[in-house]
Amino acid sequence: MKWADQEKQRKKLRSKLKAIITQALNNDDGFARLRGLSDEEWQAAQKQDAEEIGEQLEEPFPPGRDWHVLVDAMTNVQKLVHLAMRYDMVDQERIRGELLRVRRLAYEDELNIQAASMGCAGRKARLGNSPILSALNGMSERDAASIVNTYNYDLAIAIRNIGIEVPRANRYTYAARLRDWEAARSKWKTPQIEQFTELSARSLAQADFYRQNSDLMGTARLEPRSAVCPICQGWIDRGGVPVRVAMNNPPPYHPRCPHVWDITPKRVPRSECPLLWMGE
Repeated sequence: MKWADQEKQRKKLRSKLKAIITQALNNDDGFARLRGLSDEEWQAAQKQDAEEIGEQLEEPFPPGRDWHVLVDAMTNVQKLVHLAMRYDMVDQERIRGELLRVRRLAYEDELNIQAASMGCAGRKARLGNSPILSALNGMSERDAASIVNTYNYDLAIAIRNIGIEVPRANRYTYAARLRDWEAARSKWKTPQIEQFTELSARSLAQADFYRQNSDLMGTARLEPRSAVCPICQGWIDRGGVPVRVAMNNPPPYHPRCPHVWDITPKRVPRSECPLLWMGE
């Protein structure tokens, strides 16, 4: 496959991964729930706020990243808004599934890239049920929980700020302002999640590919080529070492060690391409 065709495929895949993440983080259901609150629910919350002693303080919320603490400090109207808008366990599971989907696609694509670098373009990764898929799922579970907690925390702050700016805001005002808030947040938050999700999978794929195929690969050199530590200098003096040796002796070798193994894959005969491990 020509380089231009490979790059075209890469761009197509990146566009697909972006679309998956964007859709996974979409909260249209939350806005629908918020706009669908009945007059009776809204008026009941307003009445309860009017009957309770004291008003919401305009000082910042207590420090911490637990959104439950922030919601406890809200008015009843704001709690109703947060309940309608926040991510729940169903959303968290949906996000986990989409993050796993992205990671699986990125992992398999990275194996394909590494195979092509060894002269085996056309070898396709096949990541079935395996410890690797379980590891990708574990990463996605942790990230989904973090995404949900962070969103619900940021949402609580946004709702509080709207309440301060427009004390008598109704559910339509909250919906409109939260739509603007979410759009502004998504401009930087979604690309951040996209990049981390994809690159974490590619990094794992590279490490697995080098480790599993170390006997077929070329050599590795420790970079940069200068050192103050005798251990690092010893590896540098050895020059190129088998990839298997490098993978079994990863840096750092001392605190603040700057060194990494620079692996130069060798091109293998086409007859050996079927021997490459590709995630099976």
